[in-house]
Amino acid sequence: MAHLRIENDYLRTPEFLKFLGSNECRVLLFLMAHIVRKVDAQKAPPGAIQMFKKYYKTNMLCASYSMSNIAKIFGWMSKGKPNKSHVSKIIKVLNEMGLIKTITENTPLGQKYIYQLGYYTGSFGKDDYKEVLFFDNYFTECLKKRDREKLDDYLKKAKEDLRNRGFLEPVDKEKEMALRKSISEIDLRG
Repeated sequence: MAHLRIENDYLRTPEFLKFLGSNECRVLLFLMAHIVRKVDAQKAPPGAIQMFKKYYKTNMLCASYSMSNIAKIFGWMSKGKPNKSHVSKIIKVLNEMGLIKTITENTPLGQKYIYQLGYYTGSFGKDDYKEVLFFDNYFTECLKKRDREKLDDYLKKAKEDLRNRGFLEPVDKEKEMALRKSISEIDLRG
């Protein structure tokens, strides 16, 4: 089977390391462990079979777990009862970060929350199978942003050094901004 994950150079970044120690990370990893990828029709609960058919068959990587049960598992209690509001806040943060997408379904017993954690391409168990998790995309983008900022700082310092040595003329800020704008409007994708 093909490599399931995309780039993971972000594992050493401060953003990822800070996230790693958070409750949001704990809940995200818990949900990732409960992604429904296959079901045994004889043993699986009806909800898992329904999730498999409705979501996994449409290339979505989803998990579902009640907020109350998540609170119980992590020991987040309030007055002897599972603290669902704490879990709800964590889920909200994960949604805002783009690490999950919450899908709400109305059932006869109330609302059920499905958490999409990514998608897949190819066929499960085959060489072309590849999972793309929102988690990987988010932290890969953080890394790319840091790399761009480092490069911009380096180029700025190099340009200033060349200017100080007399190799470059003083910069006309208006001309530089007009040039940057015209360059940003060029579509390099063809």
